[in-house]
Amino acid sequence: QQSIIHQAELYQLISEIQAQLKQLTPQTPLPAAASLPARQILSSIQQLQLSANTQLRELDTPDAVANSDTQAFKEMAEREAKRSNEIDADVIEIVGLMFEYMLNDEQLPTAVKSVLSYLHTPFLKIALVDKEFFSHPQHPARQLLNSLVGAGERWVEPQGKHKNEVFLKIKAVIETILQDFQNDVRLFSEQAFAFNHFLRQYARRVRLTEKRAMQAAQGEDKLKEIRMKVDGYLKQKTVGCELPTAVYGILFEPWANYLSFNLLRFGSRSEQWHEAANVVDELLWYSLSADPNNPSDELRREQLRNNLPEAPSTGFSTVGFDENQSQQLIKNVLAIKVETQNLTPEATQDQAITDIDQIDISQHHAEAVKDEIIQALNNTEFDTWFIFNAHQSKALQRRVKLAWSNTTTLHFMFVNRMGQQVAIKTGQQLAEEIRAGQTKVLTKLEDKPFFEKALERVLGQLQNNNTSNSSTNHQAKT
Repeated sequence: QQSIIHQAELYQLISEIQAQLKQLTPQTPLPAAASLPARQILSSIQQLQLSANTQLRELDTPDAVANSDTQAFKEMAEREAKRSNEIDADVIEIVGLMFEYMLNDEQLPTAVKSVLSYLHTPFLKIALVDKEFFSHPQHPARQLLNSLVGAGERWVEPQGKHKNEVFLKIKAVIETILQDFQNDVRLFSEQAFAFNHFLRQYARRVRLTEKRAMQAAQGEDKLKEIRMKVDGYLKQKTVGCELPTAVYGILFEPWANYLSFNLLRFGSRSEQWHEAANVVDELLWYSLSADPNNPSDELRREQLRNNLPEAPSTGFSTVGFDENQSQQLIKNVLAIKVETQNLTPEATQDQAITDIDQIDISQHHAEAVKDEIIQALNNTEFDTWFIFNAHQSKALQRRVKLAWSNTTTLHFMFVNRMGQQVAIKTGQQLAEEIRAGQTKVLTKLEDKPFFEKALERVLGQLQNNNTSNSSTNHQAKT
């Protein structure tokens, strides 16, 4: 409602400034004999509209449309309109300025600008025959153009070489308008209804694609998070130790994978997790803590020599570790002879109290989180658009959307306009690229319909013209 009121106010101000400009620079009407009836002018504009449609239909790719020349149609339509004293020159000016603003809109892909520029002729005709066009913000033609421009900004790739589904739909709507519009604005209502229905269906498909991509990324990131917790768990378990190579090779490679598997699937309170974690304790005790001069310790070592191979073998098989390699690792561990105790008292204590739930993986990124850029990234809202390869030519740049992030692991997932995952980057990687100018964060677009933004621009331009003309006349008088 606020936008509708604002648009009405804008048009009122535009009309007032145009009236002031007329007083400053009055235009001489055409001689009566030279002025043509408005009906005849509209008939000529209708022929230009049909000619524009013929040209547009022959252009079958975004590249072809982007390279087409619609300036000639625009100039001929405006020239025809000015051949009648019955037609308000102010209307011609406003329509021209609005389409000029659209062509200078950096958010619109070039191909979309070009295809939308074919609407200049029918929109000029609407403005000439329908007095409510500018005074009525909810006019169906205005609603349709708002939808077409918004869809071009949101759904069409700036450098897309393929026949994007939304682009083709925009082009089809414009072809229908050029072919069928004469004087009945109900055509615009019908096309707006059908186009908005298409956009809702398209957006729903994109959201589903994006949701699947996000779920997959969350799954992958959860596994990474679990792996980081297990890595931190094992490091705390072995703090102060000089691990034998064989034990290190088991714990931090295949057994870490098995621990991660159990933690992810069954949780830290499960029997499966505790059995897998118990193997860690037994391996560490067997290779580091046993006292070779203590008979009870030697008896326990003998029992472990008989029992240890079974549990690791099952775990290795579960995570798909090579069987021959796993058997060799176990043999290497069993061959370890403990001559001295390598664990410090602090390390022994840490082993006793370490709990996987106490592991804080945020410590992995403690230094990175202090980075101001990473802090800003962590606070960036989902659906914010970025430009990758921002330092390269526009043809190589990629516009992507932040769809999901994990501020604990500092992973950020990006999708394209169709909701497909295009990249998962770390916070450190993104921060480096932003500093180097390789990646840019785009400011959020104004949530305004095209007509409101265009009228604001037209008003600003006319105000500048009014100021300039007033200054010129003042100088001439003095």
